[in-house]
Amino acid sequence: DIRNDESLYCLSKGQLVKITLNSVSSSVIQHNIYAIENTSLGLVTLSTVQNGVQVTLFTNRLLLKPAEKLIILPKGNYSIIPTATQNLISVVNNTKNKILLISTDNASLPAIEINGQGGLFGAGNKNQIFLAFDGEEITIFDIAKNHSTLLGRFSKAPTEVFPLYNIPYYLLHQDDQLQITELDDRDKRNIVNIVQNSAISNITLDSLSTKVFYTTPDGLFAIEIQ
Repeated sequence: DIRNDESLYCLSKGQLVKITLNSVSSSVIQHNIYAIENTSLGLVTLSTVQNGVQVTLFTNRLLLKPAEKLIILPKGNYSIIPTATQNLISVVNNTKNKILLISTDNASLPAIEINGQGGLFGAGNKNQIFLAFDGEEITIFDIAKNHSTLLGRFSKAPTEVFPLYNIPYYLLHQDDQLQITELDDRDKRNIVNIVQNSAISNITLDSLSTKVFYTTPDGLFAIEIQ
């Protein structure tokens, strides 16, 4: 549990088991689990119930209610996207290639549905967006405006995409290039190629997105981008 160093969770034979380290004890807290993912909001699980798939959030924010049953989805093949924002988690319907953004604040709200096979939330309070990946396309969904815009269509699916912290740009690894592209809905976006090398790997950003780190067979490199 990222919010509690004294708790560990594990999946055993379809059961979610909580291990409390300070008392060296364990207990089964949920059954019929087929997917779990640790997010910044807590542990998210998918469990099979009679009328569909239950999405549950386990967190220590609410001491009297550590488990929050968020929504029951129709029967199907789902997976959890590991990123989260302050009040949303995301689940993929793998059968229909749909992403579902699920509120963690209000269980009565319906899930927001967008096309895609995967994605991630923007980084920082100024980037309340979700980047959805659908094969060769990337779509930006503005959470506040409830509006989707096509960001780009590529000859093949990008290898990796990273939102930059609190600025309207994202970092894209496409073929042998690292590019920084604007997050907006204009017809022409500013695109800056910062590196071209077919051997780029292990790409990461510092916490404020001021530097990009990557490796090649020649070693570790860093580029200051703002």
